[in-house]
Amino acid sequence: TLAVQGKLVPQDPADEPAGVLLQKIRAEKDRLIAEGKIKRDKPLAEIAQNKLPCDLPHGWIWARLSELGDFSGGKTPSTQRADFWDGDIPWITPKDMKQLRLFSSEDRVSQAALEDGLALIPAHSVLMVVRSGILRRTVPTAVNEVATTINQDLKALVLVRPELATYVQLLIRGFERFILQNLTKIGTTVESIQFEAFATQAFPIPPLAEQSRIVTRVEELMRLCDALEAKGQLEATQHAQLVSTLLATLTESETPTQLADNWQRIATHFDLLL
Repeated sequence: TLAVQGKLVPQDPADEPAGVLLQKIRAEKDRLIAEGKIKRDKPLAEIAQNKLPCDLPHGWIWARLSELGDFSGGKTPSTQRADFWDGDIPWITPKDMKQLRLFSSEDRVSQAALEDGLALIPAHSVLMVVRSGILRRTVPTAVNEVATTINQDLKALVLVRPELATYVQLLIRGFERFILQNLTKIGTTVESIQFEAFATQAFPIPPLAEQSRIVTRVEELMRLCDALEAKGQLEATQHAQLVSTLLATLTESETPTQLADNWQRIATHFDLLL
């Protein structure tokens, strides 16, 4: 959360402003639209100042995720067509969205499924769950490291600049609480992202150089968190073994004297142990 609000690493006035990056992305999008490779964007309304998630740091710019690329959806190929399944193309569903980087999926589809209209998502896109009960608590995201397909419960942001994928994923994670509180619809059967509102929500985008510094710093801190968690789990296991061993000495005491000695050992450190 600190990272995506510009509070984790300092801004550098020498960085190329984010506005220049956005101009380059717009020019590239216009070229792709002219070549018929992506659809033309719908006209966007002015950014509502009362709906912004934070203050804007120096050198950053407000932008919608839809300005950074093209959103794509998925579907479930017919289960009555055996030739659509067990191919070599990943088909990602919410059950696969447990890692930040995805190289494969539980289920796979064939080229025939693509020819039937299932979209192929290029590598280094940002995938996110938009319909699932898990949206009560979190917004799962992943970057696909290989070309893949998705089902109807996911959306993929195919970025004009694929190198932005890691930061855009971090952006969604950093504003997760904002998204859950303001852009999620509570349904009678399942929660879902209000997708049009999400796609056109303005988020703060930093200069490209600062994005790289932020990602590097977050990854450093995450590795530290993982190491501390592992150390804590090890210590918890060792503590449990110590308590179990000491309590076992009570039940295995053969004489009143042994029992008293063993109990005294526990009593001396009772608060620490229990």
